[in-house]
Amino acid sequence: NDWEEIGPVANEEWEGLKESYWKNVRVLYDRINAFYEERRSALNANIERKKGLLAEVEVLISEIEAIDTSKGWEDATAKLLKHQEAWKEVGFGPRKENEEIWKKFRGYCDDFFAKKKVFFGSIQNEYDKIAEAKKEIIKSAIDLKDSIDWKNTADKLVQLQKNWKKAGHAGNKLEQKLWSEFRAACDSFFN
Repeated sequence: NDWEEIGPVANEEWEGLKESYWKNVRVLYDRINAFYEERRSALNANIERKKGLLAEVEVLISEIEAIDTSKGWEDATAKLLKHQEAWKEVGFGPRKENEEIWKKFRGYCDDFFAKKKVFFGSIQNEYDKIAEAKKEIIKSAIDLKDSIDWKNTADKLVQLQKNWKKAGHAGNKLEQKLWSEFRAACDSFFN
């Protein structure tokens, strides 16, 4: 704007000034364009890395249907968390593509954790059933602990111990507590 507003110059100087001015303007525009081109390249590289992470997460999600153990879920969760950390480190991509790929990535992560919650919810239900069965065994052991019918009571407690083993594991949260109660009742009688 300043160039236009300054006003006319002598004709013999006009061509030289104009050429010099536009040469410098082109140099500046070239630097600006190079900056934005470099930036576009970085954004595109980021989006390609994110697409790679998305593909890896898709594979992980496709494999979760086969997971049927707590250890398997722990391993898969560790992998997914590593992918999430890598995602955060990548940086932004072009805005529109970045939004689309983020929605897909987030959807896969949400799916993963929803399925994990269902899996562990079903395990917890199983643990609760086992805990109830073990509480009944404990109640029977407590009822027998003060008996002086040594032979019959000893046989019944041995059978309760076998039933305890058959009942299964009640989960890390309750197993030790239940075992301590059961063991105390058995020890009380045998001592």
